[in-house]
Amino acid sequence: MGKLSILVSLLMGTICLFGCALVSSKLSVNSHYAYSAQAVVSADAPTAYIGHVKDVRIFSDGTGNPADPTPVIASEAERNITIGRKRDGFGQAMAAVTLSSGETVTSLIRSVLEDALADSGFKVIHDKMQVTPNTFVIEADIYKFWLWTEVGFMKAHYVSDIAATIRPSKGSGFSIDLSEKLFVAFYNDAKSTETVHNGLAKFRTAATEKFRAMKDLR
Repeated sequence: MGKLSILVSLLMGTICLFGCALVSSKLSVNSHYAYSAQAVVSADAPTAYIGHVKDVRIFSDGTGNPADPTPVIASEAERNITIGRKRDGFGQAMAAVTLSSGETVTSLIRSVLEDALADSGFKVIHDKMQVTPNTFVIEADIYKFWLWTEVGFMKAHYVSDIAATIRPSKGSGFSIDLSEKLFVAFYNDAKSTETVHNGLAKFRTAATEKFRAMKDLR
């Protein structure tokens, strides 16, 4: 009976995982969530400026891949807040998962990149008029920012995929492409948000390492 009870519980969890698939979710994502304090920036620190941050993600019409959001995007504004699609127990794409609180995919990545620059010892400036020939100008293309559900035998995970290509004005460009997994038994917006937060934290750490190496080019 013990094994049967566990199996029933897991099956019920899977049903509940998709039970809210018809209802869209809006996640309140904070780009600074659970981050450590930024490093102290010295007075003679090199300056950095974030230029264009573009959302170049491809929304396809459905490939069967569980990571494929397959949404119907009505506008550019809707595109920039849509990060996934809920699925029913048969894998059919259902209600959308979007960002709330005025956040967008581009604003979150911009904020994380600015934090990573500050962590690596740069002085981040926000006024383009303050850019000098010595300023590191950073641009980025975001080609992944997805949240999806990975369902296996007797287990399920939320998965956050985040990837971007970073182009600095000095030195070579680089890409960051990572995934974060979180085990779940029931659908829960808080767990969805936690998965995205953990993914952004990993992205910030990876970007900080790259920017620290870049700083030596000044």
